[in-house]
Formats: sequence, structure tokens, C-alpha cells
Amino acid sequence: MKIARGTEAVVSEAEDGPGVAAPARTIPYAYSRDHGILLRAMDGERAAIAMRAGADPTALLEVRR
Repeated sequence: MKIARGTEAVVSEAEDGPGVAAPARTIPYAYSRDHGILLRAMDGERAAIAMRAGADPTALLEVRR
């Protein structure tokens, strides 16, 4: 079970084991709006991301992290 609020995510230990946090599969709305980034689709571990014209490409580093 995943519950996301802002930039934090809670993952049940039954899914990933104790102390292991799974990567988020969404970008928080506020970050998307402020940086002009939109997650369009996920295919396994690959993400299709759209960027607004003039958006700073360094914001992708944070999305990747």
C-alpha cells in the first residue's frame, strides 16, 4: 500500500520488506507546476516525461533521484 502526500511516501513493510522504501511513481503536483515537468507514463522502470518550453533541465535530476 502506498500513500503519497507532498514529497513523502509511505510503503507497507509487507510489500518491500522492513526499512526498504520503494521509489515513488508520481511527481508531486506543486513540483510539477513549479518546474514545468509532467510524468506522462511509466513502463516498468522507464518514465516518459514532458517538459514545458523554457523549463530548467536540471529539475530532471531531482525527478530521477
